[in-house]
Order: sequence, then structure tokens, then C-alpha cells
Amino acid sequence: MIGARAGSPPGTGAAGRRTRAGAFWVVLADNLGWAVIVPVLPYYAERLGAGPAGVGLLLGAYAAAQALAAPLLGRAADRWGRKPILLACLAGSCLSYLWLAAAQAFPAVLGSRLLDGFTAGNLPVAHACVADATPESGRAQAFNRLAMAYGAAFLLGPLAAAAALGAGPRAPVLAGAGCSALSILAAAVLLPGAAPGPGPAAPPRRPRRSLGRAGVRTLALMACLFAAYQWFTGGFPLFAERACRPGGHAFGARDLGLVYAFVGATALGFQGLAAGPLVRFLGERPAVLLAFAAGAAGAVALGRPGGWPGLLAPVFFCACGLTLLRPVLAARLSREAGPARQGEAMGLAQAVQSTLQILAPPAAGWLIGRGLLGTWRWLLAGWLILGLAACWRRSEERPGQDDGPHETAEPVQDAALAGQKR
Repeated sequence: MIGARAGSPPGTGAAGRRTRAGAFWVVLADNLGWAVIVPVLPYYAERLGAGPAGVGLLLGAYAAAQALAAPLLGRAADRWGRKPILLACLAGSCLSYLWLAAAQAFPAVLGSRLLDGFTAGNLPVAHACVADATPESGRAQAFNRLAMAYGAAFLLGPLAAAAALGAGPRAPVLAGAGCSALSILAAAVLLPGAAPGPGPAAPPRRPRRSLGRAGVRTLALMACLFAAYQWFTGGFPLFAERACRPGGHAFGARDLGLVYAFVGATALGFQGLAAGPLVRFLGERPAVLLAFAAGAAGAVALGRPGGWPGLLAPVFFCACGLTLLRPVLAARLSREAGPARQGEAMGLAQAVQSTLQILAPPAAGWLIGRGLLGTWRWLLAGWLILGLAACWRRSEERPGQDDGPHETAEPVQDAALAGQKR
């Protein structure tokens, strides 16, 4: 394991703590670089000749490249070690931002996004690093800390972009490249260089050809989560513009910025203060059921009249539900993958998310563009209800194995299996 002696449990001693802290700072700096660019990318691309279709193509091209590359990068990290692959991915992101800053026409912008997508193994490999360096009983908490890094980055990034715009339209892009360079430095200095995998004293095992039935079920739950997330982010600005009247005026860009800041603050606060105690008190599976139910309830209530409170209350429930689900499901997938398949499992999860990122936003925009606002809202709730039903069915199929209120954050791994931008 990374940072542990052969035969010792992962995450013991200072090496495990150093790996988890290093992964946190890498994820924070890497996502901060992207979060600085996100608010200005559509306008930057339009300035270089892209129309609305071209801006949509940027998102789809990045997601398609990421879906193809993420599982391959995960397998490479399993084979050659986490740190070399992570450094290569971070370097690819930094180069893509520099290419974007130097772009003089839209094809260069598109090329920079493709490069970033093909090297977008940063997050799944960082999750695999943490899984290698953390015992099973602590993985949900460790992944929750990584989720806090996402929340902090997407709270600070837009503010940094607004400040950098005073120096010119390319300044936020260069700032993003600077943050990406800091993530490379953090990975090089803070992460140990040892390759993952069982120590020499571990008995030889025949590698499995798949994640197994439990892993596939967890990926299905993550697919419901990712579908809801992409459906929300792809359609909410258009939906709110047409359905919401906070303060009695039309919903605009300033209002959207306030809502996104509220979402970032909610995610950061919930992850830091409530997620861990809630999972420990309820148990993992009841917490997952509650998170899917809270998100679905928020989705159903979107667009109801009531000014800012009527808008922010549903968004709050959606944000809390989605915030809780990702680290808990990532921890479950990590356990079910086993120590030799962490990178591949997280890469598969990233590929599922990227595929849905290609499909969901255009479909949401198509519905809203035709005035089907209620259909968009109910389909958002439907993805979360589907996840709720799948998790409930799994609970019914395995009576007696559910976590009680006083259990730890993760249930015991299945006996059959004993032995993871943007």
C-alpha cells in the first residue's frame, strides 16, 4: 500500500495521514483551477468564434474524452502506481489551460478541452490514493474530506474568476493554469511514491475479471446520482430563468451566481458538520436512502412560488442529498473493488459520470426549450427516486445485514468480496 510497510494495514501511522492530506490539497488546487475557468469559459469561447452550439460542443467533447480515458488511466494507476499517473494527469490539465490561454480561434479552445478530457484521471486516481492509504472503516470519512475540497474549490473559484477578470479576459484562464501547477507541486511533494498493491507477504490471488454483483449495483446507484447531478446542472439555469421570480423580478445571471454560491456553501457546511455524524448515527444504507429521498423531495418542490425562500429551500435539500451520496457510494465501491482494483473502479465511476455528462445536459435543454418545465423537474426527481428504489430493494434482499443506528459509517464488506471532473 502507499506509505505502508508490507503486510501492515493501510492508513496506519503518519504515512497514511500524509497521503490523505496530500490528496486533499491536490484535489483542492486542481478543482480550484477548473472552478476559476468555469464561469468565463462560455464567454471566452464565444469571443473566439463559438456560437451556442460550439459552447455545448466544448462540454460534450471534454466528457467524451474523459469517458474514454478514465478507465484506462485507472488501470494504469493500478499497474504502474498512483503517483506517476496522477502527475501525468495534472500536467495534462495544466498544459490544456495554457493552450486555452494562448488560443486565437475556437478550434484551439476545442483542442484544449479534448486534451484536458483525455488526461482527466485526476479525481479517480486521487480517490484510489486515499483508498490505498485508508482502512475500510475510515474511507467514507476520508472521501467526505475530498468532497469538502470540491465544495471549497467551487465556492472560491468563481470569486477568484471575478477578481481576475479585471486584468483581462485571459487572466482567469492563466489563474487556472497557476492553480493546476500548484496541484502538480502538491502531488510531487506531499504524496508518497510507492506503488499500490498487496505486499510481498500477501497470498497470491487470482484477479477477478469484474467488480462483481455488489460493485455493479453500487455503480448503478452512482449512475442515478450522476444522472441527477448532470440533469440539475445542465437544466437548472434555463429552468430558473423561466420558472422562478425571486424578489418579483426575472431570474438572471446575478441570481444564478447567488444560487451557485449558496449550493457551494451548503455542500461545504454539510460535508464538514453533518455528513459524518449523520452516517454514524443512522448507518450507511439508511443514510443513502435518506439522501436520495431528500434530493427527490427538493426536486419536486423546485419552481414553487415563494420568492427566495421558495427557491433556496428545495435547492438546499437537493444539495444536501447529492453532497452526502457521493463520498458514501465512493467508499462502498472502494470496498467492493478490493485493493488491487481501486484505480479501475474509480475510473469506471468517472466514465459513467462522463457518459451522463454527454447525454443529460442536451436532453434537459431540449425539454426546457420546448416549455416542458414540469417534465424536467419530475425527471430530476425520477433519477433520485430510482436510486432510492434500487437501494431499498438491495436492503430487502439482504435482511439482517443492514447497519443499525450505532454502527460505523461502512457496513462489513460482503464475504464473497473480502480478502472513485468534473
